[in-house]
Amino acid sequence: MRDILTGYDEKQLKLLEYLSDRGWVPFDELTIEIGGTKKSIRGNIKEINGYLKPLKIEESLERGIYLSIPTSASIYSIYSKMLYRSREFQMIELIFFDESFTLETLSEELFISLSTLKRMIKRLNPILEKLNIQIATNPIKISGSETQICNFMIHYFEEKYIDEKSPFSETYQRTLREWILMLSGKMQQNLNYPDLKKVEMWIMVNLIRVRNGNLGEPINFQLPKEIKLATDSYFLDKFYTVFGIAMNPSIVARLVYIFINGNFAFTYEQMLNIAAADPEKEKTVRQVENLLTSLKEELNLPLVKRDTLVKDLFNVVYLQYGIVYILFNKHKYFFKKVLKDNKKASSSIRGACEDAFADKKFDENKIYSIAYVLVTHWEDMLSNLNRELPKIQIGLFFDTDLEYMDLLKKQLQYFFKDKVEIQIMNDLTFASFRENTAHYDFVLTNIVNLDSNGVPIITLPIYPSLQDWEKINELYQKICTNKF
Repeated sequence: MRDILTGYDEKQLKLLEYLSDRGWVPFDELTIEIGGTKKSIRGNIKEINGYLKPLKIEESLERGIYLSIPTSASIYSIYSKMLYRSREFQMIELIFFDESFTLETLSEELFISLSTLKRMIKRLNPILEKLNIQIATNPIKISGSETQICNFMIHYFEEKYIDEKSPFSETYQRTLREWILMLSGKMQQNLNYPDLKKVEMWIMVNLIRVRNGNLGEPINFQLPKEIKLATDSYFLDKFYTVFGIAMNPSIVARLVYIFINGNFAFTYEQMLNIAAADPEKEKTVRQVENLLTSLKEELNLPLVKRDTLVKDLFNVVYLQYGIVYILFNKHKYFFKKVLKDNKKASSSIRGACEDAFADKKFDENKIYSIAYVLVTHWEDMLSNLNRELPKIQIGLFFDTDLEYMDLLKKQLQYFFKDKVEIQIMNDLTFASFRENTAHYDFVLTNIVNLDSNGVPIITLPIYPSLQDWEKINELYQKICTNKF
């Protein structure tokens, strides 16, 4: 949903993304990749630094531009800051929580003119209508598909509020968490922190919609007895007191809809029962099983906890209800980063996902969501894939004692684990050294101005500094990218 941003904000985001994936970038490179003049880029940088703290774009006449990300932040911070900054997203959030605005009061809240607000809504509606969502103006509210509205807001809140802050009051959170923990206990499901956050977000967003009178189509599911037991008079009274909602079976069913609609399984056995009652879901189970078999054979991977993985993939196929991100596709980012050194595995996994579900015509985002679950839930997949990679060959040629080189070798092995093979070069002459460098991907030495016959070389002091380790890792990554 990046097109919700103004062109100006989107250009600043593009600049930040380009810098976040690189070290120092020359100004001339930025003018080509991002567009604009050095003067306009400097203007953008000055403005960005005004809202990006604690991140900062640094400038150097010699080196260019660099995005400094402190240890207390991450690339997620870029997207969070952009959502805080965007008036378009501010407007959507304001309307989501409060449907009593008029055009006049909303424009005052956003510190923009009435005509600017009207133009903004006019521009956004064609974008939102692709999701069956619309911003109505008489009265002001977000209308359309309740499922799509809630899905949109869930991803929005997840990307914007990435620290301890929450858009929901402490009382709301405490009341809902108490009910969820009671519910999970009745259903004998132990929730970890990430699971609890996801369930809380889903139910809270739906609660706000219901509180504002957006009931949608009545849901007439038969509630499981565990949910009925957890929704006793104590919680009915508490929900009315805190949220102002008179709960009934249809509203409760809406809040827990994703868990009772026959598209989600807590266990492998439950998944089989769901599939047995629906030929399409039975077909999906077979597709998942074929996907795992295909990858197991193609990548020569051991497959343990198969049933759990089948269930998890089944859930990701059916659990998503529209877009999977607002500005930052974290599943795509993860997949590309974690397998950037193994192009064969990356291509095989993505291709296998596309082939397995070809009839479902999943878009790229859905494929990356499935691939993310494959990589993270398939036990020891990454360690096994890394073992299959050809090792990077590193040569050590120092004029120090052998014990020092052995120490450095052990440090490198610890740093790179099983990704490299390191040899102490025993050449007695520079001519012999130059001849033997062809056996290595790169060489480390303490001898300055050493001719390595075109093989990359890094010259180190008696012991590598932090910057030296960064240079070694940067060269390793570059060689992996070119080699694999």
